[in-house]
Amino acid sequence: MSSSGRFAQPNLAAGVVAGLLAGVVGAILWGGFTALTHFRIGYLALGIGVLVGYAIVRVGQVRTVAVGVTAAVITLVACAAGDTGSIYVQASHDSHISVSTLLSISNPFTVFREDMQHNAFGLVFFAIGAWAAFRYVTTGRGLMRSRRPVQVPPSPGYGTQPSYGQPSASAQPVMPPYGQPVPPTYGQLPSGQPLQPTYGQPVAVPPVYGPPPTDPAHPQG
Repeated sequence: MSSSGRFAQPNLAAGVVAGLLAGVVGAILWGGFTALTHFRIGYLALGIGVLVGYAIVRVGQVRTVAVGVTAAVITLVACAAGDTGSIYVQASHDSHISVSTLLSISNPFTVFREDMQHNAFGLVFFAIGAWAAFRYVTTGRGLMRSRRPVQVPPSPGYGTQPSYGQPSASAQPVMPPYGQPVPPTYGQLPSGQPLQPTYGQPVAVPPVYGPPPTDPAHPQG
């Protein structure tokens, strides 16, 4: 059976390793973006969170709260590493000193701590990225809310009869149950004959039972 897809077996260790690799890639992309644009953008934390969550779910095939917390921690560490790396890249560009030289003369943990003291708002972006990773692992939706499906009433299939008393889609009259008289429509007798004859047709006069009428001018004798 393949290691990916709907029928793959859960593999927590492989998922965590994939999440760590995704965090490293995200931190490198954060530093590379800063090197190209010379801007530090905290919204990259959201992308790192989604990347870490996707890697864990894709490889590990596990969706639990514990794995979601693990993804959030990996995202926080990756965001801190990427943000600290962007500081070194920006300092290297401003001072024309290589990043390796700056790493040898300064402690990255001290640089990160001092940066958070002056830019505490960056922690908000870290938290957003961590929440995105946790939500993606547990629900598969990231920060986006899922839309509720619209309930569409089922249409009657071909050949089905509507319920008694309800008109059908073709607006045909509803037939009564078998054995019941058919109600006449407006303008017709119960037998179905029209009350008035059609234009141009003679009026049917019912016969009168009994002797024929006599004429006074011609008496019968």
